[in-house]
Amino acid sequence: MEKQMHKKRKKKKNGLNYKRVAIAIFLTIVIIFGISELVYTITHLNVDKQPENVAEVEEKIPEDSVASIVAIGDTLCHSQNFKDAYNSQTGTYDFSPMFKYVTKYFEDATVAVGNLEATLAGPSRPYTRISNI
Repeated sequence: MEKQMHKKRKKKKNGLNYKRVAIAIFLTIVIIFGISELVYTITHLNVDKQPENVAEVEEKIPEDSVASIVAIGDTLCHSQNFKDAYNSQTGTYDFSPMFKYVTKYFEDATVAVGNLEATLAGPSRPYTRISNI
């Protein structure tokens, strides 16, 4: 009796698992069908919506666009900068006057990036001074 059970187990290990094979084939068919439907939809999208006037289409084509990126690095902040930027009446800081001579280089840029060489942690850890470089 034990030999027969052993043979059945051995046969099952070496034989194909038809349930798994059937599931794999089914999933493959579903994936292929889904991809073919997606390709069909993309290729036939808006086929019926042809423009009435070719001139309308030409007017909608935008001209070349230009983007500019301007960057500034190592913007340092010394204690005197903080003192000069502080407004005691409002309790706020305004650093914009310090950039009045370089603003013209940044105002027309599509993207302007600046690297602030300082650490700011808020009121709980106020800024003291820049390290000695």
